[in-house]
Amino acid sequence: MMKVAICICTYRRPKGLARLLQGLSRLCFRKVSAPAVELVIVDNTAEGMMRDFCEKAQRDYRWPIRYEIEPCRGISYARNRAIQSVREGTDFVAFIDDDEVPEPSWLDELLYVQGAYHADVVGGPTLGIFEKPVASWLIGAKFFGTDRYPTGKFLKEAYAGNVLIRRDILSRLRVSFDSEYALTGREDLMFFSNIYALGGKLIWADDAVVCEYVPESRTNIKWILRRAYSLGNGRMRVEMRKADSSLKKTIFFAQAVWRALRNSITLLFVAVRGEKLAVIVCLREVFKAFGRMTAIWGVSFKEYQATYGE
Repeated sequence: MMKVAICICTYRRPKGLARLLQGLSRLCFRKVSAPAVELVIVDNTAEGMMRDFCEKAQRDYRWPIRYEIEPCRGISYARNRAIQSVREGTDFVAFIDDDEVPEPSWLDELLYVQGAYHADVVGGPTLGIFEKPVASWLIGAKFFGTDRYPTGKFLKEAYAGNVLIRRDILSRLRVSFDSEYALTGREDLMFFSNIYALGGKLIWADDAVVCEYVPESRTNIKWILRRAYSLGNGRMRVEMRKADSSLKKTIFFAQAVWRALRNSITLLFVAVRGEKLAVIVCLREVFKAFGRMTAIWGVSFKEYQATYGE
């Protein structure tokens, strides 16, 4: 029987973790034979905040739960502890975040696409779900969740909020989540980019859907722009790690400046027309460009020093 470890890194989100466990308990399998599943929950608090919760959940839960504590604060440390905690003989490692809930067919789809394409890594989409009613301009805006692609699309990167990994490539390629990104994020971008660079096969599964619950604290312009800056900063830091010359860094900086100028000019036109959503979209691109520029100057924006939600 196929063995899968579903890894969950959690930090002070008891309600989110409870919601996720309920969602995972509803997983069903129609395209592949039901695997043997174990949950690996890594609590990223030194005091073990979720220990009692996990012990109670295990009493009548559908699958065994392995509870681990990672006292070093940061998502990179927690993800690495999760991988280290997976039992020998496990075929696949799946990652999902503690503010998400999968569709019942989520793992079925990931495993099916992995088998169909003989993939090393399979990624799927994340859809944003608002916890409370939001302003009308946010409805339909693509500020939350991920882009979507046709199933079978070859990828150069993936994200750890919705992914399946063949266990054997982790030891074969000797990859791990870089601690440099522990509090900044984009550790998964660096991780999966490394797997691709080492010859790993990354494939998209568009029907392997998870929903990310967006707390009220994120549904405002300040957070959206802060997030845009963080994304630009983090992505540029990953790209800089691969830059092998000062000329490339100069080109990166020039491109970032051009992006900022181009979107600033567009911003003026849409502001005159009173197009609020278009204004915010342009501002996001300007803040992403600023994030890229500051990364080239050596700034690392530590987005995950703050926790949003609970």
